[in-house]
Amino acid sequence: MISLRYVPAVILLLLVALVPTVIHLYLGLEEDDGLRTSAVPMELAGFKGKATQRRKAWGLAMFGSHDWFERLYEKEGRRVRLFVGRGYDPKRLYHHPEIALSRGFDLAPERIVVVQGIPVHLLEEEDGEGIAAYVLLSGDGFIEKPVAHQLATALWQLFHPRRQMTLFYVAQADYPVKRPFEKSDAERVLLEAIRDFRGQK
Repeated sequence: MISLRYVPAVILLLLVALVPTVIHLYLGLEEDDGLRTSAVPMELAGFKGKATQRRKAWGLAMFGSHDWFERLYEKEGRRVRLFVGRGYDPKRLYHHPEIALSRGFDLAPERIVVVQGIPVHLLEEEDGEGIAAYVLLSGDGFIEKPVAHQLATALWQLFHPRRQMTLFYVAQADYPVKRPFEKSDAERVLLEAIRDFRGQK
């Protein structure tokens, strides 16, 4: 039996635990920053885009995202595929997005390249002829180490409405992996997509 002198402390602990329970379980509070993937235009870096054939339910099933698109951007026979998606479950976005977005490609382990101050997760095809890359955005910051970021903000997240993470993912075939990412069409499309998306603010 608990001594009565511990009752105030127990009540306080229960009240503290109740706050995140109410915020996330009962109220399901989510922060809407007003940003939408539709702000990314159909023309980027001189490439004209068109939507792929993926169904709307696919983005929800793969990434838990209601706000997403996947497009093919083409110019003079060159092609870049761009996916932009947002969701409140960050792990579904940052945990190996290439499994869903580059299925069937033999990709080497990712490495980080910094482009204009943005950490880009770069994946190169093992046969040396193709690249994929992605960027993670949360709030106003780009995320290089998503697991560490999630752990570092875990306490804050307990007592605040959920915040969306945004995934920008590009893929370009027939691009020699030995060439710098900064010279690729994928890099130009990616950076313009990020710029236009953030420009909503």
